[in-house]
Amino acid sequence: MTDHPQHPQFTCSNCNYNLTGLDLAGNCPECGDLILQKCFWCDYDLTNTNPDTNCPECGVPATTSIGQGVLATTPLDLLKTIHKGFRLATILILVYIVWVVVAMVGFMSIAFDPKHYNLMGTSASIITNTIIFGIIFGWWKIASPIPGLPEDVDGSDRRGFLKATLIAFAIITAISMLVSFIPTNQDPDAPFTTIEYVMLGGQLISFVVMIAMYIAQLRYLQWFAKLVNNTKMHKRAKHMIWSGPLIFCVGFFLILLGPLIVLILYWNMIEYLRRDVKKIIKSKAALA
Repeated sequence: MTDHPQHPQFTCSNCNYNLTGLDLAGNCPECGDLILQKCFWCDYDLTNTNPDTNCPECGVPATTSIGQGVLATTPLDLLKTIHKGFRLATILILVYIVWVVVAMVGFMSIAFDPKHYNLMGTSASIITNTIIFGIIFGWWKIASPIPGLPEDVDGSDRRGFLKATLIAFAIITAISMLVSFIPTNQDPDAPFTTIEYVMLGGQLISFVVMIAMYIAQLRYLQWFAKLVNNTKMHKRAKHMIWSGPLIFCVGFFLILLGPLIVLILYWNMIEYLRRDVKKIIKSKAALA
């Protein structure tokens, strides 16, 4: 049986039972749950709504709140691409955490030996920025356009903001990698040079862009969590826009505990949503 995007095969939101050909206004014959319960987008009660109509509250089709929901018409290959993006991001974030610890130990071991410090700084920059490029590439896949979504929930504004910040951060990362090849004077009493002022300005710009990208990513995860009906991750992504920076700053001086907590929560959100996409892929593959 072939899965045609324009004729999605509905499955039960609770037990994933194939509902094709059944009355969507009734109950699932497998688990007994009401097939149509609440709107995935605005949480409006749809129990008395005709499945062939739209949500009275937000206007999205009622059937998009059943089973695979709004992603039921998404091509399997596209879902796999998005899943690969999530997986690449989660793996490389873990690699990044391990690498940062290793690099910190390495820098502490050589202290301020100019002979080795510049060499290690350049090597560390290449490795660090290569990992960052990989994470950016993963996010680019996550932000792949999803055709067929209702216009009011297609996420085009959030996707555009996210991709703009990804491009900006990729450019800054590339410049940072090139600048790392310029030797720096480790004498704390030496006057600031022009190139050092330029590097300081670049770091400030990089910080601003990184904050913008962080906000863009959380807004996108908040939207995506709605699509896969993950209420917990939707709420977390929503509050972490302000709680993340707060935890980061408060815990920064506690052996960098704040940044680590934020990074773990950030990674956890991406991993949970990756699993949600994986479930949808398995469900669609089983119906194909």
